[in-house]
Amino acid sequence: MVSTDEHRELTLYAVTAVEEAAGENANIESLDLTAPRDVSGWWDENRPCVEVLPTLTINVIRQGQLLVADLQKQFPGSSVRLRFGPRAAWQAKVARQQREWEVRKSKRPSMPPETDRLLRSLSPECAICGTFVLPLEVAHIVNWPETLRAIESIPASAVRAQLAEIAFHDPWNALPLCRDRIRRTGCHDKEERGEITKDRMRHARAALDLQPGADRLYRRFVSQSLMSPGRTAPVDVAALGRALALARSTIRPGEPARFHLQDGAHELDFQHGYLSGGHFSCSGKCDGH
Repeated sequence: MVSTDEHRELTLYAVTAVEEAAGENANIESLDLTAPRDVSGWWDENRPCVEVLPTLTINVIRQGQLLVADLQKQFPGSSVRLRFGPRAAWQAKVARQQREWEVRKSKRPSMPPETDRLLRSLSPECAICGTFVLPLEVAHIVNWPETLRAIESIPASAVRAQLAEIAFHDPWNALPLCRDRIRRTGCHDKEERGEITKDRMRHARAALDLQPGADRLYRRFVSQSLMSPGRTAPVDVAALGRALALARSTIRPGEPARFHLQDGAHELDFQHGYLSGGHFSCSGKCDGH
């Protein structure tokens, strides 16, 4: 019996003989889940599990689920997960994702144009002091290094870089501030020196949503986020939902409230505040027309 005080995570690997022979070159993205599979286990990925583990023979997914549930009861307080494919292939995948993460995090991602456009439209002057004399630059409440530190706690995965980019460029994590690159007296300059607190920035950002006409800007933001040509940044679905909630309240009489975008791939209903995906009949009103 393994002490769960010492080991808290058990990872099971269910493999066929062919996959085991392929090792780290096995294609774990496309597996035959009908063939019998031998199961091995590793505590915290560094010590073999000495328990006798059964072979999965038929309906291997269901048998695997039952095995996980049984071991979860056997080792209360530990987490148990099952992976199909050889351990070497999974380790190679994790190492590859970690390398990709190191490359991605070394360069701050550029802000999607529709987010930049939204913020500058919400506040054509500095969101803190209100000046319109100095140039404006978008400042982030939680900066890139802070975002990275928060995301680092997530195990290496294919979506970690996307999560960091989404969190950093959340429209409510940013606001336009004035910048004085010569005298360094602008609000953006003061924020970088710590003279403007994050609470003050959050209060100023929340105030932008209360301005007259903000609902129309959020409608444009949602539509442009979905229609942006050649977009490479991930779409923040949570941000779109929040923007829809802000955009739904002031539909004017006679104003169209429902649109079909991308040849009917999306339906936007600003009156009720929802976005649906599917195959919708355009009826001459696709892409906002």
